[in-house]
Amino acid sequence: MASAPLIGWKQAYIIDLIGSTVGSSAAYVLGKKYGEAFIRRIISSEAVEEMKKFKIVKGKEPETIFMLRMTVGQSASELLAYGAGFLKLKYKTFFLSTTIAHAVLGIPMYYLTETWVHTKSWIPALFIAIILLPILIKFRTRYFE
Repeated sequence: MASAPLIGWKQAYIIDLIGSTVGSSAAYVLGKKYGEAFIRRIISSEAVEEMKKFKIVKGKEPETIFMLRMTVGQSASELLAYGAGFLKLKYKTFFLSTTIAHAVLGIPMYYLTETWVHTKSWIPALFIAIILLPILIKFRTRYFE
């Protein structure tokens, strides 16, 4: 995101999207192919046990992945990718949901970063936070049983 003011927000976003897509796809494949033993080498056993307890509401997989990607943040989205593979969610669902979530969050963030650097105004960021925060709070319990 820091490169947005230097190379333009569109170019910076595309580079981030490509990197995120390649990285999350690799994590998905590793989680699916090597399963629990591999994931336990990356994260704690307690986290794996919590991951195994997830019961995603049938038919809401795309929404659940989308909302998790929107709310867990960039560093935890890697864990989401390993978990999606480990939990045997369909790759197409995972890919489309994470890509759409990336765009919904990424495009405004990259645009606002470039805008903020050039104008020094926090007003657009506050406006988006005021809109998104209540939506995320409202739907936080919708996706898990």
